Amino acid sequence: MESDAPLLANRADFRHRLHDSGLIVSGHHRNQDGIRSQSTSNGFRVDPLPIGSGHNAKAQYSERPDDYVNNMDRLARKFETSRKFVPKAVVEQVADAKIGFIGYGTTHWAIGESRDQLREETDVKTSYYRLRAYPFTDDLNAFIDAHERVYVIEQNRDAQLRQLMKLELTPERCAKLRSVLHYSGLPIDARSVTEDVLAQEGFEVAKKTVHIATVAGGGMTGGE
Repeated sequence: MESDAPLLANRADFRHRLHDSGLIVSGHHRNQDGIRSQSTSNGFRVDPLPIGSGHNAKAQYSERPDDYVNNMDRLARKFETSRKFVPKAVVEQVADAKIGFIGYGTTHWAIGESRDQLREETDVKTSYYRLRAYPFTDDLNAFIDAHERVYVIEQNRDAQLRQLMKLELTPERCAKLRSVLHYSGLPIDARSVTEDVLAQEGFEVAKKTVHIATVAGGGMTGGE
């Protein structure tokens, strides 16, 4: 089989041959919002072909520092532009509620049940902000402003969502944020959320204890 290596002697030749064959179509225009216009891809057509460390505004390979800076600045504009188009949060605002919950993903079901528990067992009313996309939109600020304390409920150890919020919020809004974290390896449950919130609100909450018992064969078992 004859080698194609001589035909691909350099990147420019490679790109030109792909253009001539119709395998790629480059979009040359970038709008002021930072989002580059895309040509319609069809079948095996790919737009654009990523080669090397970077490209300039005409989709040409480049290692120029100013082109790299322009790309980074364009990504920042694109990030800000996307705030207008990402899915809006689902907000349930409860009258007279001083506490707000913020959650996302599979925390939704535990949060809903926990809100019922708080309302029925301790008469604590809560509002709920169900985040559906990132970057954040302006309604997040409005939700935080409407409450005295806001609990960010997430299933990780490091409060990752809360940390992202703190990068953008004012110090006054950051001061309202509290974390409810679940990372035991088990699915998040409503009672864990309820007890964590009540403890932070100053309610007397029974402490969980683990009882260890010896069983036949020298093994051990644990439970609450």
